[in-house]
Amino acid sequence: MPDPSGSNPLPRAMYFTLGVLWLLMFTVRSQFIAVLPLLPDIGRQTGASPAALAWLVSSYALALGVTALFWGPLSDRIGRRRILLMGSSAIAVALLLHGLVQTFEEFLLVRILTGMVAGMCTSGILAYIGDAFPSGRRGWAMGVVISGFAFGQVAGLPLATWVAGETGYHTPFIAFGVLMAICAFGVWLFVPQPEHVIPQRRKLTELLADYRRILTSRELGAALIVGVLVLSGMSVYVTYLPMWMHDSLGMTPQQTAWAFSLAAMAILLAAPRAGRLSDRIGRRWVIVGGTSAVGLLVLLTPLSGTLEYGVHVLYFIMMGFGSARASSFRALQTELVPDVFRGQYLSLANACEQLGFGVGSALAGLLYAEFGFIANCAAVSIFSACVVAFVLLRLPETRSASA
Repeated sequence: MPDPSGSNPLPRAMYFTLGVLWLLMFTVRSQFIAVLPLLPDIGRQTGASPAALAWLVSSYALALGVTALFWGPLSDRIGRRRILLMGSSAIAVALLLHGLVQTFEEFLLVRILTGMVAGMCTSGILAYIGDAFPSGRRGWAMGVVISGFAFGQVAGLPLATWVAGETGYHTPFIAFGVLMAICAFGVWLFVPQPEHVIPQRRKLTELLADYRRILTSRELGAALIVGVLVLSGMSVYVTYLPMWMHDSLGMTPQQTAWAFSLAAMAILLAAPRAGRLSDRIGRRWVIVGGTSAVGLLVLLTPLSGTLEYGVHVLYFIMMGFGSARASSFRALQTELVPDVFRGQYLSLANACEQLGFGVGSALAGLLYAEFGFIANCAAVSIFSACVVAFVLLRLPETRSASA
């Protein structure tokens, strides 16, 4: 059983485990975000309309959110190692199938299939860290894994765009499928089932009772709401940021992609450090600090467009504070929940957050069309204020401050 305080050095094997989880998160993120710059090419080659192309993104998120409700309880029942091995193998197969599709309908089908199985890994990774890493290292470990999420945006996005331009839009997904197969092999070699967490076979009535307990719990319910508010606010801003960059600043799609890649570098730098800071001073203060900074800085976005590279610098700083919030909040989430239904809770949270992302994207379109991007920025500030209020009033501190 790991040292709960995290004061003792981690075994070398756990660093190999963390490396595999990082690569797994990087690949899952890269294959998802790679679709965005390829939509025009997919539309030209399949004859799909712009409205239809949007379903390649939304259907993936919807499939992931719905099926996550099933994968979480399954991971509690069969164990984190098995769910990660199953998930990485299934995603590898689904991505390799992208190389066989010819029509838009076929491509939509494989994206839905990929979303359905991706939830096994996204929720399984977070639950594994909550199970395997001591509380004194959990924030740091969560930050490391989240940096893999960001590196998918830094390297995966421009690399996939370049490869697709050279060889066609199928190729990046085939490459990610091969990489995911390597991840599955890595899980088999280096990701053991946490020793102190014993998988349990549970009845449907027990699972429903757990969901009832989650939804009626003041703390767990508040954490669900915070996650939805965070994802909703993020989607209100990010969904139409590229359009604002194009319409107001005249930036090309390639310039926008590099701006996003630069911002993701901030996540790589900030997430592990913020996680380690939350291990020392507590989760809530890092969440509140990061959220407050994002809520204030976002209002400077229209002004930043008047300065050369101003929006690049501002978005970089915002993503740094945003990642500080994310790594600390994910660590807090895992610590709120008992081991026996941690996977079930994180999957429910994932499903709710995907719904929040979709609602935020819809709201983003309404605000941008009616009032301009300044309204989107103001909405993010409102969402941020709500997050701060819920964290301070409803969420407990799960990590005692230490020197």
